[in-house]
Amino acid sequence: MSKYKRIPGGEKNENSGKRWQKDDLYAVLQLYLVLPEGKGIHENNEKIQILSRRLGRTVRSVEAQLLMFRSLDSCIS
Repeated sequence: MSKYKRIPGGEKNENSGKRWQKDDLYAVLQLYLVLPEGKGIHENNEKIQILSRRLGRTVRSVEAQLLMFRSLDSCIS
């Protein structure tokens, strides 16, 4: 898979600015639980790129949700 290329000014798509649906957040949570101890949360991670395409979200927005789950996880631990 080709390396993810960041777009200056931010990437936009049809779901930009829309609220996350419960099912979409659940899919991101499932990915977070598969990643080893919250590591590998980076825009070049192929699993994040695949999930972002499936959800119709940007790679950076999925990455941000994963980081949010990691932050919540550290509060609980």
